[in-house]
Amino acid sequence: MRAKYVNINEEEIGLIPDAWGDEFDVYKNPRSMKRMGESLRGISDKEGNLYVVDDDATKFIHYQIADWLKIHGYINTSGHLKYDCKNFLYWERLHGTNTFHLSGTYSKIDLRKPQIRENYEKLARKVKQKNPQYSFISNNPKMFDY
Repeated sequence: MRAKYVNINEEEIGLIPDAWGDEFDVYKNPRSMKRMGESLRGISDKEGNLYVVDDDATKFIHYQIADWLKIHGYINTSGHLKYDCKNFLYWERLHGTNTFHLSGTYSKIDLRKPQIRENYEKLARKVKQKNPQYSFISNNPKMFDY
């Protein structure tokens, strides 16, 4: 919501409401996150698009954002939104930096398994190619290492 009041020239694709009726901006492939939430959440899709909600990770959990993106036609999946790592990945911004780390949502998924790791690497490579201004790391400093 902070970005709404400054000129950041990003592609806003809509507003996602929280449980209290407040609305937060959703951006696709933002060129900069300079004035956005320090710990915002993001989702990347099969094409490498990065969708972020300008929030400090206090209003939404990833699968709520994924559900909004699915309803509005931005992502397509028949899998469970919470643990689908074949079609998209969940990311969290690391303390106001230009680095995203893989969400703790995946703590129950063993990325050491070859098929799961291959899916992760493919999706991570795509989002890195389309959004080279950011770093994407697989370990989650808040919860675990792989």
